[in-house]
Amino acid sequence: MILSEASEKYGMPLDRLCRAVSAAGVEPVGEKQGKRKKLKDYDEKKLVDAMVADYKRSFLTAKHTAEQNKIKANRVIAIYRKDHPEPIRDDDD
Repeated sequence: MILSEASEKYGMPLDRLCRAVSAAGVEPVGEKQGKRKKLKDYDEKKLVDAMVADYKRSFLTAKHTAEQNKIKANRVIAIYRKDHPEPIRDDDD
């Protein structure tokens, strides 16, 4: 399966698919003759594995960023509460 076919079939942008294939080190198994030139042909299972690995890496990166932002937000809240303590309420009122 050539990259443009995989991109269309699985709905992954072609540029992202090319980066995922390169990062995963997937090697072509052969060549197909296109309209103007020979195109690299890849094993579909290896392409799918590369796509899944890319999405998983993206998820883990986003999750890590979200956790870091949560820590920063809690730190800001703690600093604010330290500088602006709640007023003491009288129970007699």
